[in-house]
Parts: sequence; C-alpha cells; structure tokens
Amino acid sequence: MFLVFWNSFQAILVIVIITGIGVFLAKKNILTESFGKTISTLVMTVTMPAMVMSSVLTQFTSDMLGEAAMAILSAFVLLLASMLIAHLFIWIFRVPKGRRGLFRAFFVFSNAVFIGVPVSRAFFGEGAVHIALYFYIANTFLFWLLAVPGIAMDIDGAEKQPLRQNLKKVLTPPLITFVVSIILVLLNVRLPMFVMSTADYLGSMTTPLALIYSGTIIYNIGKTGLAFNKDVLGVSIGRFVVSPLLYFFVLAPLFGIDGLTMNVMTIQASMPVIVSGMIVTESYGADKTFAGSCFFWTTIIAVAALPVYMMLF
Repeated sequence: MFLVFWNSFQAILVIVIITGIGVFLAKKNILTESFGKTISTLVMTVTMPAMVMSSVLTQFTSDMLGEAAMAILSAFVLLLASMLIAHLFIWIFRVPKGRRGLFRAFFVFSNAVFIGVPVSRAFFGEGAVHIALYFYIANTFLFWLLAVPGIAMDIDGAEKQPLRQNLKKVLTPPLITFVVSIILVLLNVRLPMFVMSTADYLGSMTTPLALIYSGTIIYNIGKTGLAFNKDVLGVSIGRFVVSPLLYFFVLAPLFGIDGLTMNVMTIQASMPVIVSGMIVTESYGADKTFAGSCFFWTTIIAVAALPVYMMLF
C-alpha cells in the first residue's frame, strides 16, 4: 500500500510542480492573462486533438467499441444522477438564489481536459488518454445542454443563448478528432509514420501546457479572493465524494466496467470543477468570486484526494 501511495504522490508532485510553474510565470507577468487564453486555444485546437489521435490510433481496437459505448453511457448516467443529487445539496446547504445554477454545474461537472487528461495519463500511462475521452464526451455534452442554461438563470435579465448555439460548443476539436480516429480504427486505416510521429510530438505538449494554463488561472483567481465557505464545501463534496464513489461502487459494477476503464473513469469523476464554468461565469456576469473559490479549492483538495482514490484501485 505504501508503494501505491508513494507512486501516486510522485505523479501528483509532477503535476503540482508544472502547475506551480504556471502560477510563477503569471505572477512575474511572463504569462499574462490574455496569453494564458492563447495557451488554452493552442491546447484545445492543436495539441489535445493530436494527443487524442495518437492515443486512439495506437491504443484503441475495434474490439473495445462495446466497452467504449458502455463507459460513455455510464458517464451520462453518473452526471444525470449527480444533477439530481445537486438539487438536494442546494436545499441542505441553503444555497442562495443567484448562485444555484453555478453550484449545480460545479457540483456535477469536472475538469476532464485540462487536469483530468494529464492526471489520467500520469497515473495510468498513454492507454488512459482515450478512456478519459469517454468521460469527456458526456461531461461536455451535458454541461452545455443542462448546466449553462442553469447558470444563465442565476442572472436576472441575462440574455439566454439558444440551445442550438450551446450544442455547437459540444463539437470541440478533441471530440471531433476522437470520433474521426475511432472511424479510422474501425475502417482499419493506418496513417503514415510521419503523420503519427507529428501527432505524437504535438500531443506530448498537451500535459505541460494544460497544467501551466491551470496555474495561470489559479494565480489570476487568487487576486479576487478565495473564501472557503459552506457553498464551496458543498461543491467539494460533490466533486470528491458523491461523483467518484457513486461511479466506483454503483455505476461501474452496474455497467460491468472494471480494470483500467473503471479506474480512469473514477479519476475523471473526482477532478476539480469544470474550467468551462469559469468562462461561462465571465460571459454571463455570474458570481465570479464563488466560481474562483470553487476552482481554486477543488484543485487544492484534488492533490490530497487523488492518492486516496489510487489506493482504492
């Protein structure tokens, strides 16, 4: 057990160090807030799709299609169940109006890309990347379908975005790349070595860039105040207790999911709050202080919680 804890601690230490570099660079104004957004765009449009393509085309086989379908379905069920549980927590914690949509979004949806993929890759290797994308599909789809309208309802007079516009945001470059790569695998298409090597080189940039970007967010949030109040506690319970335990002990057995897939999906369910929530909060003028506190504290708590989950495996 000590060896498991030590290996987990070392993997987390790497993540903390790289994230800390992002904090340091932001503090020294080497990485400005606008440049941080450029890194985010680079990750989402270039390096992450490259990593997805490299992982799927080298690790995924047609025999794994049935398992993939069940894993994605189980993620949808988890998020919908967590959404219902979030309503109960809103009542228990007496979450005030004007914050309930944001509370529900952060309680349910995790940072599956900028922290989830790097963590899964660090803990379980390259074979975990495409599995992490199973969770990402459900996480992204339901966030824009259900959570964003809820956040908009927090703001009196806020202009509601059409459902069609929200659904368009589901079609992110990593998701499109994932689908195309799966099709290539099913058609038994093999890309030239220079294409795969390029994808591998670009994809290897994803983890450090994503973590450095997360560090810049943490630093910029820190300038606005980071109160840990009862509502942040409620969100943290959802992120690190309700979602991962519900998946590990109930849904994974129910859907017949075990081994590496179960482990990666559980880790994805226990990630900090979704980073897209920060963007939507800014867009709608929602409670930025609460959103920032949730992002900061759940990221900090994840460092302590992840070794505990690794001991479950």
